Amino acid sequence: MDGETVALIRSLRRWLLVLVALFGVLLVALAAIGYEVSGATDGALYATIGLIGGLVALVAGLRVLLTLFGGPPPATTDESSPAE
Repeated sequence: MDGETVALIRSLRRWLLVLVALFGVLLVALAAIGYEVSGATDGALYATIGLIGGLVALVAGLRVLLTLFGGPPPATTDESSPAE
């Protein structure tokens, strides 16, 4: 693949990671809203959903930061980039 294609694929990957991080934040918000609105005495379901959303947001957010500030991607054994 040429350099433009590799750059486009990396850009798309970053934006997808950003969308996944936002999805995780949305899950946390929906869990909090669901817990408050339902008035449930046992919030295990909402706590589980919030925990999963928090983990998704954390992992995706860290991956975004690593791709932005982690430096150049490591080369593979055949001297091509990982996106190829």
